[in-house]
Formats: sequence, C-alpha cells, structure tokens
Amino acid sequence: MTANELAFEVENWEYEIGTVFSKKVATMLRQQQAEIEALKKEAALQRLSDFTQEVESFDRTASHIVGEYVSYNEPYIWMDDLGTWFTNEDYQNLDNKDKKGIFPLYTHPAKTLTNEEIKTIFYETGDLFDFARAILRKAQEK
Repeated sequence: MTANELAFEVENWEYEIGTVFSKKVATMLRQQQAEIEALKKEAALQRLSDFTQEVESFDRTASHIVGEYVSYNEPYIWMDDLGTWFTNEDYQNLDNKDKKGIFPLYTHPAKTLTNEEIKTIFYETGDLFDFARAILRKAQEK
C-alpha cells in the first residue's frame, strides 16, 4: 500500500478518529509520498549522470588503448586550400608555418547540459524513455 492509498483510507476513517485529525494525517501522508517520488527521481538522475560519466571514461580509455583517441572538443580531420586531408595526428606533426591555410573540417562539438537543465527535463517527463528522448532533443538543440 502506498502512502497515497493509505491517505485515502485514513480520510474514510474520519467518523472514527475525527475529521480534522484524519485530514491532517492524509495530508502528511500525501506530502511524504510526494517527497519519496522526488527522491526517487533525483536518485535516478544521479544514476544516469554516473552512468554517463562511466561511458565517457570507458570511451576515452578504449580509444587510448587502440591509439585512436578523439577529443570531443577538438577537430579530428583537417583540410588545406588544395583539398588535401590531414588527420589530427598529421596536423599536430606539422610545423607552425605549414599549418597556415589548413582548417578543421570535422569537429566533435561538446553537447553538454547543465545539471539544472537535466533536472528540469527529468521533472517534466513521466518515465525513463520520455526522459531519455527529451535529453537527446535538448542536446541536439545546442
């Protein structure tokens, strides 16, 4: 039985324990249920944040192991005015004078959301799948 179900039952006992007391108890139970739900959402949000950090850490570690590390905020393919392509490693090995006329072609822009943005989206959505979709939409907007 949830606190809300118990609150409903207590309200029906008003003739046995008094109207004022039963209303106070029912209100208190509903408030506790609301606080429990808020704590569950916050715990789920924290688990999601922890999971995201673990995935990013794993991705970076795996990339280092195979020697293909790609920063999410830096260019990884470059091109010069003549159409010659350079990997990030090739570009880094060039002298500064040779880097003139070479521009980043593809980058991985950081698409991060603040904790407040994530919390707002979490409280606005009803279930985990709606939350995940909303997070993806919000990140794509940035």
